[in-house]
Amino acid sequence: MKEIRHYAKQCFDITQQHLADVTLLGDADMIAAYPYKEGYPPIPEFLTPVEVTITEETSDEKSTEVATPTSDEPVTE
Repeated sequence: MKEIRHYAKQCFDITQQHLADVTLLGDADMIAAYPYKEGYPPIPEFLTPVEVTITEETSDEKSTEVATPTSDEPVTE
């Protein structure tokens, strides 16, 4: 949770700086050219162990496998 708060604070600070910078720009062309994506930290990868149950039906049989990702596999939803 601490890592999430730190990342969010960094993003908030950069956004506030961008807002202040854009406020000082003189015209629409300068605003359009402003590099608003710069300065943000890389998005962290948070790994959470999950258990996934896979059920397959083949003819009259049902098989169930339980897969648990390793610690280096990112969790996708």
